[in-house]
Amino acid sequence: MHRSTAGPVRTFRALTAPLRLLMLTQLGFNIGFYLVVPFLAAYMENELRLTGAVIGAVLGLRTFSQQGMFFVGGAIADRWGVWRSIVIGCLVRIAGFFTLATATGVVAMVVGVVLVGLAAALFSPALESAVSSWGERLECEGGPSRTEIWALEGIVSQVGAVVGPLLGAVLLVVPFETTCVIAAGVFGLILLAQLVWLPRGSRASEHTSVGRALAVVGRNRVFLAFAVLHSCYLVSYNQLYLALPAELDRIGAPAAAISWYFLLAAVVMIVGAMPLARLARRLGPPRAFALGYLALACCFLPVAGFAPVELHGPARYLPAAAFVALVHVAQMLVLPMARDIVGVMATGRAVGSYLGALSTIGGAAVLAGSATVGQVIDLAREPGLSAMTPWLVLALFPAVASGAVPALLRRHDIGLPNQPRPPGEPDAPASAAASAPTPHSSPLRFGTARRARECTDAARGRTARPGRTRPRCDPTA
Repeated sequence: MHRSTAGPVRTFRALTAPLRLLMLTQLGFNIGFYLVVPFLAAYMENELRLTGAVIGAVLGLRTFSQQGMFFVGGAIADRWGVWRSIVIGCLVRIAGFFTLATATGVVAMVVGVVLVGLAAALFSPALESAVSSWGERLECEGGPSRTEIWALEGIVSQVGAVVGPLLGAVLLVVPFETTCVIAAGVFGLILLAQLVWLPRGSRASEHTSVGRALAVVGRNRVFLAFAVLHSCYLVSYNQLYLALPAELDRIGAPAAAISWYFLLAAVVMIVGAMPLARLARRLGPPRAFALGYLALACCFLPVAGFAPVELHGPARYLPAAAFVALVHVAQMLVLPMARDIVGVMATGRAVGSYLGALSTIGGAAVLAGSATVGQVIDLAREPGLSAMTPWLVLALFPAVASGAVPALLRRHDIGLPNQPRPPGEPDAPASAAASAPTPHSSPLRFGTARRARECTDAARGRTARPGRTRPRCDPTA
């Protein structure tokens, strides 16, 4: 039986078989992806002799074909279902890696990276929508909360993101083409696992045409406002790849030092993901988002504070270490809760489209934010007062979101219906479910009420756990 203090292993064991398969699938996705992609730029420069501008364009196309197409990929997942989207996505990814393995020029490289990106746009929204919907169902049946399940997904993703580059570095002794074939083999194993163990016809939400799914999301102005505000998270997280190298230049650290920071990130994620997800759950969405975005804003301040100073010895690495640690603390507070609250906003319809749109809007913000930060990032490479500027500019965006997102959620009464009430807040009357808004009321309120009633229905017939006076999913709990 799941308990609120369970760690990642016990939470994993408490999942249903399909959810466990999806977690292992996410781990395999990241290992196979990071075997190859971090080493693409060096291969194109050293082996194919491409210019920096061409390399940048090729990598930009990969990002656009992935993040930019998540919205469409989510709509396709709502149309096709989970099983079909993941299977076809794996086939496309395998084709992409084989194309990269045989590429001898720019055109083949472009085709390969676009296939690699499109594959993620197919299978990632499908996997995320399944985690959202199946996790909600498991929570209603007394299992781990959906926020905890999202935190576990974050842990396995981080482990894959660390293991993949390490294996890729080991494989530097073999030709890059061989590494691409090995990565294709990893996805072949993932594909085989889906064919054998993932139930055919699996769906995360009701069958929805692509056009209708896109229209449903496009009309939800509250979700769009939330997605735009939440995009500051992805902009901030992306600074691990843009601003962190600039800080390493400022302190005179070797480029290879960045690998130690990613190892630190993995440790922080593995140790803190589950406790912080439970803390966010207890606080409730408005307070959790306020705290998470505030931590995101604060992560830039240690580097900004020491930017004018020349530190020496091991101490020079500490501001960047504080930045990396706080970014991931903020991620653990914000990201699982964001995905959970988007599941509430979707009200069981077009879940893949909503999660895909969240990623696409975030990707667009990263492009715009990177262009803005790129104008001033060179100031951070030399000690001085001006070196503070990029970091303070970056802190501004999540600071705004720390106030705006909680206000948005409170204004539209968006929350998780089966979360514990904050101390001092009176319980809702027992007739709350009976007097829930009708389908003609705000769709978000109706969706939350409907989810609460479904949870209550799922809980009926279960024996309450020792020490509990009400079922876990009782909307008045």
